[in-house]
Amino acid sequence: MPFNLDLLTTFGFYTAILAAIYLYLSIHVILIRAHKKIIIGDNNDSLLKRAIRAHSNFSEYVPIAIIMIFVVSQLTVPMAISKVKPMSGLTHLLFLLLILARVCHAYGMLVQEAMRKPKLYMRQVGMFLTFSVIGLAGLVLILNWIYSLALQFN
Repeated sequence: MPFNLDLLTTFGFYTAILAAIYLYLSIHVILIRAHKKIIIGDNNDSLLKRAIRAHSNFSEYVPIAIIMIFVVSQLTVPMAISKVKPMSGLTHLLFLLLILARVCHAYGMLVQEAMRKPKLYMRQVGMFLTFSVIGLAGLVLILNWIYSLALQFN
């Protein structure tokens, strides 16, 4: 199936939002480093440690999620009612959940933890949603593989 311009526009929009979050987290680390005059490492500074981990966590999970969402978006719904339609609804849902997840996680790491909240609910919500996006995309891809395999034997 050739690339769908609407699909590329959709990916451009959502990845631009994720890129903005990534840039914010990057600049946040840079500003803390400049303010505290810490060039390398974290100098055991708790504020810098949290900023580094929020940034690192984003860069650890978001790329695989984007790749999985892309592959899901290229699938066709294997149902008689919808002949060869990309899974655009699921693509939007996965991206929206991923953006919400990453905002919640960053808030939990940078704001809630700085306020010394004993329960870091937003961080937990962020990780749960991130895992949900990756897990749901993975499930769709595995089910699609099983369905494709079954079609080969019919």
